[in-house]
Amino acid sequence: MELDTIKGNQNTTKLIQYLKSQEKQYPPLDYEAERKIIESNRKNRDEMEHLLYNHNIRLVFMQAKNWKRKVNEFDEMVQDALNGLGEACKRFDPWKQAHDKKTGEPKFMPDGSPAYVKFSTFAVPWINKMILERFYKKNVEVERNSISMSTPSAITTSKSDGRESA
Repeated sequence: MELDTIKGNQNTTKLIQYLKSQEKQYPPLDYEAERKIIESNRKNRDEMEHLLYNHNIRLVFMQAKNWKRKVNEFDEMVQDALNGLGEACKRFDPWKQAHDKKTGEPKFMPDGSPAYVKFSTFAVPWINKMILERFYKKNVEVERNSISMSTPSAITTSKSDGRESA
């Protein structure tokens, strides 16, 4: 990850520098390494969540960079994405078997063992959900402000929808 891609976002730059220093301790996981972490922490859910979170922080930045051009507050967007990663850790079921998208049939590994859903596959939608919530909230605030400043009479509503009229 290049540091110049987040120019002007000092907190994120510091976080990336920290992550680069921790990269040897928490490298990205392939399927087998992820399954080893899950198996070895079968009885310790908190430790499993901690390890999956730390090994997948780079995923947050990969997703956030996709939205970088659409928002000025990159630091806040990364924070929301990290919250999405945390939510994914809480909701992840490590024993859910993967299924074929077309047929719906369960997938199996070449050795015949069941194929499980990889954490990163599960986490990406949660990360993007939290990022998109920021856009939605910001967009709604902008729309409300522009309506109230430009045409206050346009806000009048009927009493049946529960909102006050201006």
